[in-house]
Amino acid sequence: MNANPILLQRPQANRFQLSATPMRRGLNAATHLKIYVGLVGICGLLLYVFSPALTLILSGILVGTPLLALGIVEARRDSLWINPLSLFLLYLGMQLGPAAAWEGIKLISDGSLDFPSLRISVRDIATGYFLTLIGTCVMALGLRAFRPRPGWQVAGPINWKPQWIFLLYTLGIAITYRPGAFLFMGAFSGVLEGGPLAVLLAFAFSSADRRGALSTKLLFCAGVAIYVAAAFFSDHNSKAATMLALLPVIVLVSRHQKYRKLIPAAAIFLAVLYLGVIAPAVNDSRTAKGRDSYDKVMTALYSSSPFYTGEPLLLSLQDQFDGLMGRLFEMPPVTGFMVSEVRRSGFQLGNTMKTLYYAFIPRIIWPGKPAVTRGAWFTTYLGVAPREAEATTSTGMTTVGEWYWNFGVLGVAVGMFLTGALLSGLWRLAGSYPIHKPANMVLYTATLIYVINLPDATSPIVSCVALYVLFGVVLYLRKVGRRPDFSNLARNNYARRAIS
Repeated sequence: MNANPILLQRPQANRFQLSATPMRRGLNAATHLKIYVGLVGICGLLLYVFSPALTLILSGILVGTPLLALGIVEARRDSLWINPLSLFLLYLGMQLGPAAAWEGIKLISDGSLDFPSLRISVRDIATGYFLTLIGTCVMALGLRAFRPRPGWQVAGPINWKPQWIFLLYTLGIAITYRPGAFLFMGAFSGVLEGGPLAVLLAFAFSSADRRGALSTKLLFCAGVAIYVAAAFFSDHNSKAATMLALLPVIVLVSRHQKYRKLIPAAAIFLAVLYLGVIAPAVNDSRTAKGRDSYDKVMTALYSSSPFYTGEPLLLSLQDQFDGLMGRLFEMPPVTGFMVSEVRRSGFQLGNTMKTLYYAFIPRIIWPGKPAVTRGAWFTTYLGVAPREAEATTSTGMTTVGEWYWNFGVLGVAVGMFLTGALLSGLWRLAGSYPIHKPANMVLYTATLIYVINLPDATSPIVSCVALYVLFGVVLYLRKVGRRPDFSNLARNNYARRAIS
């Protein structure tokens, strides 16, 4: 990918016509705590008074709506809109809101929910919802613990060096497409995998209030298209990763006033793209035959997408939408299964977290180190695969589910707060407006990804420690060797005078 002129342009001291973003007042910690306690109390009361299915429906409305509103409030508080706390609240708000209500309606008649090789009762699912809500609220408080203070920011061009743009983008595309070839890098490969997203998001954020040349826009579109294709045809392709590659376009369209009129059309296009192409192709590629991932995805696309099979489009989209709601409603059913396991055999007391004993040993020192994530093991535990090595899917225990399975409600509270606090520290290390510094932007992007990627209890902790080690050293050395720079102070002083 060639260097982007907008990314490379240096801000000039005499050009202060750039727009300034004022700091918006947000809710304080005490107000957040009161809201979370109220939401947990409402959910507990509903669970006590109403049937489990009706509790899910009512909680989806009375609990999910405030969580989504809090996510919007947090987004408007920061200059970039998308920050770890706002993204977490919006993601869990969708999971505990519309997705919960949708599944609750089906559970009124079904009474239980499919879970790989068994069915989970609606009562256990409702209990799992309640535990998930506790974990969500506690982790949100943890994300506030060390968050950076939002400040005055001036939107303008950024001056990334061309070699950083090329290295981050190309290496990230390679890791995204062939992740198995970079396993020797351990947790750092996951960080570098977000390089293309960091580059494209930096452009989207910095260009929201600027007029770019046509060549620059075409280069941005080409970068997004290549990134989406790499995620779609990856050896470890996933629907979430493919849609996440489109996030820079969503950011640019939503933040640029000229493009906001296109938001309805863009939303419809993305919905049809996901439901009609990405979801059916990725789902069927897991069992499709082919020489490589590209052949498998194309075979699955031709055999499952309604645009190729001739299946009625609306019927196919409705089926995929139902599947989407089921995938969004992830933590409560898994946690509900853990509730039944605890009732059957008691708490695990750390037995599923033994990977922490060796997780912090770098893979470059121990090339044969077993995988830290337990998705394949849990798939085997559920009876879907006879052995861990033969598992073709990875079933997440979820962070809330594994903490409860091991240590109960107290484990959920302590573990989720610890996870949120670790991610909050990374957020503070990256800063609230990191787009002018490549290392900070990569760390910020990694934090955004990890805050919604919660497959189990241990892997988020291991990933956070790896990020602290890598970026803590890099940013400290850069700070020690940096000369004093007063240009940002002058720009911020001008912004204050301009707005006041």
